[in-house]
Amino acid sequence: MENFKELIKKRGIGEATQKVYAKRLEELLDNLNDKKHDSLDILKDTDKVLKYIDQFKFGKKKSFLNACLAGLSPESKMSVPPENLDLYKIYGIQIQNINKYERKLNEQQIKTKRQEAKWTTMAELEKIRDDYGKLLKKKKYNSASKEFKEFSDRSLMLKYVIASLYTMLPPRRLEYGNMKRINEHEYFALSNETRENNNYCVVKNKNRKYFSFGDVKVPDPDNRIVKIDIPKKLNNIINKD
Repeated sequence: MENFKELIKKRGIGEATQKVYAKRLEELLDNLNDKKHDSLDILKDTDKVLKYIDQFKFGKKKSFLNACLAGLSPESKMSVPPENLDLYKIYGIQIQNINKYERKLNEQQIKTKRQEAKWTTMAELEKIRDDYGKLLKKKKYNSASKEFKEFSDRSLMLKYVIASLYTMLPPRRLEYGNMKRINEHEYFALSNETRENNNYCVVKNKNRKYFSFGDVKVPDPDNRIVKIDIPKKLNNIINKD
């Protein structure tokens, strides 16, 4: 049988994520199975797997669970083999339960000690963004600027863009890292599966772009693609040629 990394590679996920998922599956195999070979049969013993995963904090738990989902649907998260569907649902529900619990803590504004130590308010983040903007303005740059006098100025613009992405739009995680720029005609020419498995910055016209997020770990079956309009303030500087 293929090793875990080669198996998961078919899913089209990033190299770093492949390594993490393969490492998680190998750890399950090494700790829960006497036979030292690449086999996903261990995932069938859900009680045993979930008991092992339960010893870890939420972040690592979800990493294990996502690795299990990748192993059970190596071709595509939208195409789970019939024989693995029940198992896929069990691990998927575990992730959903963790996400619900974390949202509940967030709604109640209950933070762990680790979160408390690293906590930053939205107001503080917005001030950092605005300070970047003021510095750009002082250097005579605006949202239409394409040429920079110094490399540090271009770096400053990049910091402003990143800060804006995470303060002007609904929160995302690493979805911007693998985003592709494409015009709307090309976007709608793509297959549904392609749109559902990738993230795009879609250029509708000169004055409007929007983000299409399809690369999500546990998508809503009825709404697999999330579209978000890009604010006018960012329109000129997002994904410049």
